[in-house]
Amino acid sequence: QLLLYEAVVFVPTLSIATRHVDDFEELYRLNVPILCPSLALFKKWHDKYDLEIHVGGVEVGEDGNGKIPSPHLLLYQSRPSDGWERAFNYWASKLDAYVYEHITY
Repeated sequence: QLLLYEAVVFVPTLSIATRHVDDFEELYRLNVPILCPSLALFKKWHDKYDLEIHVGGVEVGEDGNGKIPSPHLLLYQSRPSDGWERAFNYWASKLDAYVYEHITY
């Protein structure tokens, strides 16, 4: 059924534990063109619509540039704050939609 579409608009969820990768990976492997909001637009939607953020099972350590921000800052820090911004920028950039090649933003 997925091949019935010429392209898809994929809106990722900031779900660090499960990341909802199954649908995305299946579409990606089928070479279906994927349109995705830029990181800036994704962040704007999170701010504007107060989208739900799922966090769990994540190890926090070092990333080579210092301490990796805790994903729990996304849940417990008010927006906007430096901690929330740093955590969002770090974790959102790790989502498959922003790591894989050949995605149109």
